[in-house]
Amino acid sequence: MSGNVKKVLIEVLGYPEDYACLTAYMWINEIKELLESDFNVEVETRFKDIREFKELSEAPAILVNGHAVMKGLPSEAGYYYEVIYGFLKKSLSTS
Repeated sequence: MSGNVKKVLIEVLGYPEDYACLTAYMWINEIKELLESDFNVEVETRFKDIREFKELSEAPAILVNGHAVMKGLPSEAGYYYEVIYGFLKKSLSTS
């Protein structure tokens, strides 16, 4: 993707040695292409150690463009998709 395509940054904040945090990161990467297609955006994903963020303690935490949209590991990746989809639908329509 290139040109005037908007960029979206999705960060998973967690403990690198934690199964739930690594699963969250894996699931975010699984839904990445679907979000890119739905919103015509370029999605970048990153994993960051939550210990760098004093204001957040519950892991995993999902940030989209710097906004915390969810904490914890749901029962399936589709839940992350729905939460991020709703956030992007609101935030991209106002930008």
